[in-house]
Amino acid sequence: MLKKFFRFLFKTVLWFVVVSIALVVLFRWVPVPATPLMAIRYFEQKKEDKNRVFKHDWVPLEKISKNLQLAVICSEDQNFVTHNGFDMKAIEKAMEHNKKGKKVRGAST
Repeated sequence: MLKKFFRFLFKTVLWFVVVSIALVVLFRWVPVPATPLMAIRYFEQKKEDKNRVFKHDWVPLEKISKNLQLAVICSEDQNFVTHNGFDMKAIEKAMEHNKKGKKVRGAST
């Protein structure tokens, strides 16, 4: 019984990892068909009985100003250009903060 459970758990985790990697690879070259915000707006329109529109125009990154690209990245994490995704100082600060038993805090992108 326990062996079946762990086999099921292993297959589930493996499936999740494979699907996650496949989606990352796919969306490297294919535009994302929808975003969570687009879905939220769609259902808000449905709730208000409005004509539901699921429309978007993808713009290649090369056609977007470098300043706008940087502004979007910096709006999430001002230090992203110096740590490229893992801000070790922020992670350490968050770990110390979380050890104190206060409200849990995140750290890195």
